Amino acid sequence: MSGTWRGLERDPGEVTRYLELVAEVLDATKRKSIDMLRLQPGGSALDVGCGLGRDAEIMLGAVGAAGRALGIDPNQDLIAKAIERTRSIFPRPEFRVGDALALEFADDTFDACRADRVLQHLPDPGRAVAEMVRVTRPGGRASVLDVDWHTLAIAGGDITVAQAVARHQAFVASSQGDVGRRLIELLMDAGCKGVEVNAEVALFRDLGTAKFVLQIRNTLEAAISRGAIARDAGEVWWKAVRELDARDRFLASVNVVICAGTVS
Repeated sequence: MSGTWRGLERDPGEVTRYLELVAEVLDATKRKSIDMLRLQPGGSALDVGCGLGRDAEIMLGAVGAAGRALGIDPNQDLIAKAIERTRSIFPRPEFRVGDALALEFADDTFDACRADRVLQHLPDPGRAVAEMVRVTRPGGRASVLDVDWHTLAIAGGDITVAQAVARHQAFVASSQGDVGRRLIELLMDAGCKGVEVNAEVALFRDLGTAKFVLQIRNTLEAAISRGAIARDAGEVWWKAVRELDARDRFLASVNVVICAGTVS
């Protein structure tokens, strides 16, 4: 699990706020990853790492009342919140605690399977993708969406400090900081064919949102603690970034990659 996510998990309220905000920022990108599953009425779909269950709800809308959408997540609190949030919805998705590295489903159970910003946190993303493909029937679809943290760019101040913050996020804070650029390989190695690729740039024009979603200040502090950035240089950089934001000139960006393929 990445250090960034581990830090958030200490506060359930922060986890919920984070997931809601990311869902808003990446709404179009997330829907594109669901569209790439080519869900049909009456079909079945699994969302690995479902969080609060909003994507599973969209997937159920695609397969309809005759279909099935199930979300799993290792976090019991998130599963409880997903169940409570959808209690009054009919039809409603199913939710249960589950492990992406050891899915508790038989081979060929689902017509489609997806994972959204999950692989970056895992010690073995290849195993997780192989599990997704295993539980998807031949001819079904698997899609994965994840961030390439090596593309993180932050405007303002000394660019060498900004680059050091980005390096810390990619190499230290994230378990798999380069997984976004490896999604094609992971799907093909797991047995998918006809892999489609899409990429979006997540843009942040205000520091408040970027600070929380990208964990910029926390990453700066961690990099300072590890000696990658001198405290004085880090604080000067942070002041420059804040001043840029105050003048409505702030910008941060990171690439988000979506890949989907047909299970052979």
